[in-house]
Amino acid sequence: MGQKVYIVDYLGSHASGNPYVRNLKMILSTIDGVEVEILSNYADGEGEPFFLNQYTGRIWHKGYALYKNYGRLSSRIEKEPEAVYIFQAYGNSIDVSFMRIAATARRHVMDVRVPLEQLVEANEMLVADFATVYSQRVSAVISHSSATDALLSEFGFDGEVLHLRLLENREISLAEELAGNDIPQFLSQFEHWLRHV
Repeated sequence: MGQKVYIVDYLGSHASGNPYVRNLKMILSTIDGVEVEILSNYADGEGEPFFLNQYTGRIWHKGYALYKNYGRLSSRIEKEPEAVYIFQAYGNSIDVSFMRIAATARRHVMDVRVPLEQLVEANEMLVADFATVYSQRVSAVISHSSATDALLSEFGFDGEVLHLRLLENREISLAEELAGNDIPQFLSQFEHWLRHV
């Protein structure tokens, strides 16, 4: 068995099954010896979804599902400490607790999906929480813009930055995705990071 990589996407079906995440899985799966699985609130292939859907039902159900989802991610990291966890960071308040959990994995990457510059317009407490998490807990990120790079630097983040243009948020073919001019560079960065973390 090769290197296990989990793409952690708690938003999942709330974002139409998230084609971006499936595209990321597709390109990472081209790396020899890497096995990629999506942990979300929709099933990745056969079986049950990893997360409960925290966006449906009454308020108590949503809170219960969120609490259970924190526990499920924490348990998976404890059971598979050598796996890589790529957490989809959307820039909302739920991210902060999930990111703290994801950062307990020795090999974690925060995929900064929403430009961090949008956080500057959010409330100061949330911005401070993100600054603390990025500067003190996160060891690697996938960045999609130079503005995000600049804000990470402002936050005091000094970890590994993997650069990738934002993949299409629609279903595409592998050939179409690999035609993107920075995909080979991203894959090379990711493989280098895997070997040295």
